[in-house]
Amino acid sequence: TRTKGSFTPDVVKDYDHGEGSEKYQLIETVKYINKDTKSVVKRAPEPYPENYNLAVGYTRVSTDRQVAEGHSLDAQEAFLAKEAGLRNYFLKAIYIDEGISGQDIEREALKKMMEELKEGDKVIVYAVERFTRHLKDLLTLAEEIKKKNCVLIVPEMDVDFNTPQGGMLLAIRGSLAQYEREITSKRVKDTLGHLRRMGRLANKPPYGQRVNPDKSPEAPLYIRNEEEQKIIDKIRRIRSKNTTMGITAFTRLVNEKIAPPRSASKWHHKMVKDIMNREGIK
Repeated sequence: TRTKGSFTPDVVKDYDHGEGSEKYQLIETVKYINKDTKSVVKRAPEPYPENYNLAVGYTRVSTDRQVAEGHSLDAQEAFLAKEAGLRNYFLKAIYIDEGISGQDIEREALKKMMEELKEGDKVIVYAVERFTRHLKDLLTLAEEIKKKNCVLIVPEMDVDFNTPQGGMLLAIRGSLAQYEREITSKRVKDTLGHLRRMGRLANKPPYGQRVNPDKSPEAPLYIRNEEEQKIIDKIRRIRSKNTTMGITAFTRLVNEKIAPPRSASKWHHKMVKDIMNREGIK
């Protein structure tokens, strides 16, 4: 029998590795390699069960939109666990990069996985696009996995990439992923350029205003934010009683009397000065 190991995290997920196999618990060891990029590793407790090939999984998601389209990290993890079970593999770890573009190979969880690969490990990735969107990077990673005597598995392709035919198919699939990334980037740039030329590109609205939900050509980009306008009125009243105060001292006074704006930690004198100039506060 296999011991389960110590349970330190609060979140534990069960995955079934196929009919007749035991359920094992993949402990969510939230191990932030880099807190800014949200790179984590989830490891199964040792010792691993016998009579299984050992596998690792890699998942990535870059945007909230991808989550809405069904590419959430949970969905990817469940898919990898299912694939491991179908192949009679024991998934010993999942390496996760969240909120990181596939065009960037400098991903902490990905690097950690490549460093920790052991000879014979099976590397299961959700899709080529989740692995990388650069053909050069894809071929480099595939070659490094091969040199470590490990096996790269992309379930949707299900070919042996260590064969010449498999290598060719991987290159073709990688080319398509790179093409998709480049054409999407071009479309975004073209759209932004058109909106900029038409004067319809809405940047972050100034304090006291918000983006107009009416997108018709004759409608203004911004409309009044009534809640923020109330704050501006407070600034106007405070200023009326302190007309000779310099902007730095006045900003300190505003911070004493009014909560910080939006997501800022405090009022900064540049923002206060911009509001005063824009609203005609002397």
